[in-house]
Amino acid sequence: MIITMLTVGLRLGIGPFVLPMMEDLNVTRTFISTIISVSMIMYGIGMPIASYLCGKYSTKFILLLGLVIIELSVLGTVLTNNV
Repeated sequence: MIITMLTVGLRLGIGPFVLPMMEDLNVTRTFISTIISVSMIMYGIGMPIASYLCGKYSTKFILLLGLVIIELSVLGTVLTNNV
């Protein structure tokens, strides 16, 4: 439940940060929207893959793997200072 809450919050809580990101990175709203759209598409593609992997491996392993991937992506996002 906590993992789901955090991932949904990360994906859908981007709205308040669009303007500060545009100013800090000096990019357009279209560019930020494209990044967010690609992220949502990748999430949609990843769900059937995660479902397949849950059938092949244990659910606990897949959740932990997903958590590691999310942690690495958040760390990469936080450390990004340019496009």
